[in-house]
Amino acid sequence: MQSTVKITGLVTDANGEPIIGANILVKGTTNGMISDINGNFSLDVPETGILQISYIGYVSQEIKIVSGMKNYKIVLKEDAETLDEVVVVRYGTVKKTDVTGSVTSVKSDEMMKRNPVSLGQGLQGAAAGVSVMRTSGDPEGGVSIRIRGVATVNGSADPLYVVDGVQVGTSVDFLNPADVESIEILKDASATAIYGSQGANGVILITTKPGVKGHTSLKFTANFGLQTLSDKLDVANATQFVTGIRASKVNDNAVFTNKAWENPDFTNRLNSIDWQDQMARTALQQNYNLSASGGSDKTQSRLSVGYLNNDGVIVNSYYKRLTARVNVTHKVQDFIRVGMSVTYLHAEKTGGGNLFSYARTIPTMDDVDASGNLMNAPVQYPDGTWGHFRLEGNGDLSKEQDNPYAAAMTADYLNKYNRALTSATLEIDLLKGLTFKTIGSYNYYGSAYDRYTPNNPRTYMDQSRPDAFNISSTEGNSLGLESYLTYDLKLKNQRLNLMGGYSVSDYKGSEVGASSQSLVAETIRQITLTKDMSTITGRGGFYTPVCYVSWYGRANYSLMDKYLFTATVRRDGSSKFGSGNRFGTFPSASLAWRASEEEFIKKLNIFSNLKVRVGWGKPVTREMPQTFP
Repeated sequence: MQSTVKITGLVTDANGEPIIGANILVKGTTNGMISDINGNFSLDVPETGILQISYIGYVSQEIKIVSGMKNYKIVLKEDAETLDEVVVVRYGTVKKTDVTGSVTSVKSDEMMKRNPVSLGQGLQGAAAGVSVMRTSGDPEGGVSIRIRGVATVNGSADPLYVVDGVQVGTSVDFLNPADVESIEILKDASATAIYGSQGANGVILITTKPGVKGHTSLKFTANFGLQTLSDKLDVANATQFVTGIRASKVNDNAVFTNKAWENPDFTNRLNSIDWQDQMARTALQQNYNLSASGGSDKTQSRLSVGYLNNDGVIVNSYYKRLTARVNVTHKVQDFIRVGMSVTYLHAEKTGGGNLFSYARTIPTMDDVDASGNLMNAPVQYPDGTWGHFRLEGNGDLSKEQDNPYAAAMTADYLNKYNRALTSATLEIDLLKGLTFKTIGSYNYYGSAYDRYTPNNPRTYMDQSRPDAFNISSTEGNSLGLESYLTYDLKLKNQRLNLMGGYSVSDYKGSEVGASSQSLVAETIRQITLTKDMSTITGRGGFYTPVCYVSWYGRANYSLMDKYLFTATVRRDGSSKFGSGNRFGTFPSASLAWRASEEEFIKKLNIFSNLKVRVGWGKPVTREMPQTFP
């Protein structure tokens, strides 16, 4: 273990202006942060570590930690090459300089420096206006992503994900971050309106890595990491806790039910438990990825397999994931191109928790016996039995208060997930500048859950309850077809791009579940093998099928690479709504002026790219259902 030092720093551009939201990361770890509104940062780093500093539109830097140096000033240079990059924008691509809406790009190389468990983790601190927050201590690495805030009161606020042109709903956890080539985030209404109601919370476009021409190349990576609890909440110990409780009882003129807390003679003899220490551990993370890529002038392919085993920081928790992906592209003729891709995920997880709730747990389980003598209750006794809180119906403790460590170590449940996404594409150049493209897709999601709950004598609510077993499964599938025409016209000082298309999809799903109590043995996992047949319950059925249909169009116009105009419109329909109320229309328009192309601006020799833009889009007036909940 290397010793660490605390450093501070300032990130600016070449003109000395602070850069807000720059990503500062200790190389080879997930330890990092983003610069604040003044460009400042503060970080604990190894004495021999290396800092990686990156921000969109600037050249990334690596800074070696210098012994004895506690403050760093880092100047990032603008990356002029990014101005000519092509980015994916809703049914096509466009030069970054010609974008009129709010679009942010994230490159795979930058994202993978953090060794993310999920794509959401890879986006943390990577894009301005995109908030990525961990939702729990779950080893799956679940995050909540919000693009420019929350745009709904009681509906989903998650963005729409589009993978290689296929809308996959509001979750993309089935995709291995190592398979991603680039990410574009559409943030404002003028950029997202082309996806209609489903793009109301922003759209994240993901392009996966394609096959490349040449001899077959193999790439294998193996990453290992240790995860620990980096910080804790400062909480009261048992002595401080009972002292405060006594004062509150006096003020409230109330009586104690736990005599161990009431007696001042026991104050310094209580067994104090910091549940944050009890519930956290040092956990190992293993991540392996193998890919093969190659092809000829006509056919290119790529195959990848990944395996992740992430032991959670919370005791008795883990997340395991196996992913596989294959994609093939083939040029039938110079004007006909086809492609196919298949993505598969199998994952299992159990455990997890929230350290904040553990920090709030009462820091002692001590009680008194019938004679009034103090009984110290450890987390676990030497004989393997568990300590527990006082069993009382009403009093100083909640009826359901359990020993959280015992609850975690005796938990017997498992979540399993399967996801498959298959797509096929056909692209035909009909005339000069006129191209037809169609994408057919099949999207499958399945999950299974089983839990055995043993008899729990540790809480008042559970001590007389019998053991129980329940099992459930959910699955859904979606078929989709998307077809559109694009036309490009280039004149001397003008460019015009027109696009129009049609899409249709349907979704079907089902769920089933059953449970029973008082099983004939603890090792039995059969609903019907129970000593009390009256405890058997069942549920399930089919979800209401949902069909979607959409028409959409877009026009892009550029004059002298200075004056840019984009207009889109989409009409969405869903069978979830009643007759006469099934369709909604979502138009948008945006203008941009590339002022840096004006001669009087160029003479200033200040700006490499200066753009003024304004956009408008019709707001969503009702919630439209997503492909997957």
